[in-house]
Amino acid sequence: MPSDGRKPLTINRIIERFASSFDSRLLRKVGYLLRDEWGIALEPLANTETSSPGWALVQKAILPDTANLSYYEQEQVLRNHALQQSRGAQLRRRSAVEAVYDLTLFHVCRGIRLLENGFDWTSSRTVDGGFLNVGGFTEAGIRVVGFSAAVRHAELGICPTVPIRQAGSS
Repeated sequence: MPSDGRKPLTINRIIERFASSFDSRLLRKVGYLLRDEWGIALEPLANTETSSPGWALVQKAILPDTANLSYYEQEQVLRNHALQQSRGAQLRRRSAVEAVYDLTLFHVCRGIRLLENGFDWTSSRTVDGGFLNVGGFTEAGIRVVGFSAAVRHAELGICPTVPIRQAGSS
């Protein structure tokens, strides 16, 4: 925690501040095949993961070539896509807190729900070794759920991001 008393920006802090932006059915005790009780509010990283300060460009929709692939197959597609871009070496997945922040703020500022029909599979690992995905942002709210790296789904891909300036740099 910062020494001046400010609390770090985490997924749970964003959920507290913008509760109506989240699908409340998925925050606690949802469960899935491996765990009877799971929800993003119960995931340890929802209270600890923060992002680095800086500016970045983010693709608003999933990169089509990454859909319906496993997590690690998506990594290869992202590397290949990066090679085709002028700033390719910096192209990466977002963390879950970055994706939650981006979707929430875009909706609050513009009134537009990004990723209504898609999910950004982030770099954030769940306590059981899966990875968090963020999206499905319908009128019910943002959905944050975890999947094992082997899952394949047509709506699950990567919204690549590239930093354009880190805080403190010129």
